[in-house]
Amino acid sequence: MAFCIRYYNFTQSDIVTDFLGFVEIEKATADILKNIFIKFLEQSKLNSKNLMGIGTDGASNLCGRNHSLFTLLKESVLNVVLVKCICYSLNLCAAKACKELPSTLEFLIRESRNWFSHSSLRQITYQSLFAALYDGKKPPKLVQLSTTRWLA
Repeated sequence: MAFCIRYYNFTQSDIVTDFLGFVEIEKATADILKNIFIKFLEQSKLNSKNLMGIGTDGASNLCGRNHSLFTLLKESVLNVVLVKCICYSLNLCAAKACKELPSTLEFLIRESRNWFSHSSLRQITYQSLFAALYDGKKPPKLVQLSTTRWLA
């Protein structure tokens, strides 16, 4: 089970998303997930009453209508909001946003990586050009784009 937090940081005057940690679970019933969730919040010194929402995939043990992590949390935190299928939702948002971009942009990004990945001479040229432009820093690795748009 992965835990992230989103909050307003007054010092930065911005909304911050931060990774809190993982908890390995053997059984994923709604009751066990709730106990692990509450215990993790207590260990992190976070008050569960300040919880505003949870983001999950669409599994029934997390967000089902009758007996799920969300329904159990809703009993103690009345105003908690559920953001279901968050990865799929992000994928849909990214796909829709990419329709507004010219198709040549995605082609350019994909083919740039392919151009450099098959030639060591091109990679050396890229490294020396990057070092000249950015005060001797090493260039970031050109990774292959994922076919799933939200991962890219």
